[in-house]
Amino acid sequence: MSQQGGVEEIHAWRNHLLNFNSKSQCFGYAQKLFDESTQPGLVSWSALISRYVQNGLSAEALLAFYDMHSFGIKSNEFTFPSVLKACSITKDLNLGKQVHGVGFVTGFESDVFVANTLVCMYAKCGEFGDSRRLFDEIVVRDVVSWNALFFSYMQHDYCREAVKLFMEMIESGIRPNEFTLSTISAFNEIAQPDIVSWNAIIAGCVHHEDHKWALRLIMDMKRLGLRLNMFTLSSALKACAGLGLKELGRQLHSSLVKMDTKSDVFVDVGLIDMYSKCKMMKDAKMVHSLMPKKNLIAWNAIITGHSQNGEDFEALWLFVEVFKQKIGFNRVTLSTVLKSTATLQAIKVCQQIHAISMKTGYQSDIYVINSFLDTYAKCSQVKDAARIFEECKVGDLVAFTSMIAAYAQYGQDKLYSLDTN
Repeated sequence: MSQQGGVEEIHAWRNHLLNFNSKSQCFGYAQKLFDESTQPGLVSWSALISRYVQNGLSAEALLAFYDMHSFGIKSNEFTFPSVLKACSITKDLNLGKQVHGVGFVTGFESDVFVANTLVCMYAKCGEFGDSRRLFDEIVVRDVVSWNALFFSYMQHDYCREAVKLFMEMIESGIRPNEFTLSTISAFNEIAQPDIVSWNAIIAGCVHHEDHKWALRLIMDMKRLGLRLNMFTLSSALKACAGLGLKELGRQLHSSLVKMDTKSDVFVDVGLIDMYSKCKMMKDAKMVHSLMPKKNLIAWNAIITGHSQNGEDFEALWLFVEVFKQKIGFNRVTLSTVLKSTATLQAIKVCQQIHAISMKTGYQSDIYVINSFLDTYAKCSQVKDAARIFEECKVGDLVAFTSMIAAYAQYGQDKLYSLDTN
């Protein structure tokens, strides 16, 4: 081994030991190892600063940062977050701005980890305008980015801003993690949210299928003596449907009856959906029959319920009723009915629905097209399926998968090469 290689190996082992002892809170020995380093590099400095911060020694971390820079060693994407976190804890906004400036000049401001820590630092120092501006400038925001600003809003009792930010997060397609949801569950202790804020948060959880958290929040509301309204109960029903909690669903239904309010279509649809997903179609049909006014959403809900529970004849019969009453239909209605048609292999019904869809313009809807492909294929009408596929102007993965499955199922190994552009 060369002398240079041996020195580098010793430095590497020293860095590992320094990192280990810092993690183990053996700061005396860690500091001794660091002091014995003839030329501590960036890795050693970063490890020491990071462990100081993680163990609550922010002042020591900042002193180490000053020393590091006095030796002419520049920070990197690992050093900046630790130093900025120390600035947040000590509320040293001036130093935080200086570190931000260095990060900007060296180009590390755009690093997502550095950017997230900057958002958090400015917010914790009370500079919410700068915090939000930096948040908006992050090109690719991850859940940590959202949590950084969200948690800061909660800590400073900006409840409405936190709720608004949470809804923005949901709408942007970012799924909340455990930290987000645990912060939400404690937000009544941090602030004093109103019923609108509670409902918005619960609805957001349901939208992202975090049903257990939604129900947990509802239980928190009840524990705090807050009165649940129709919007709260509607979200609760969706959560019960998602988890298949039939007994809790019944209790919620009972609560709605006791409220003695006018029939609400969205709540009624929620009840139909909940009972259907809990395989309680008698109850679902009862709710549907008692509705004073049934719109298309209500009809779709009960048709879907029958189809999901294998009651395909009932689903088709209800579709006929909808058609006779001239209520209308949409892509959801057609796709659901076609699924039941495929299960029953009722080719004549499929052809009739196809004719209806052509008259109403749904034959060009890719969602409906894929349903027809699947239905014709399952009814052994591969040529009809292929014709629809060839006429399709915009093919997607589902369409190709349906056709491949159809050819494979009926032994036709000749797959057509189609231009779908």
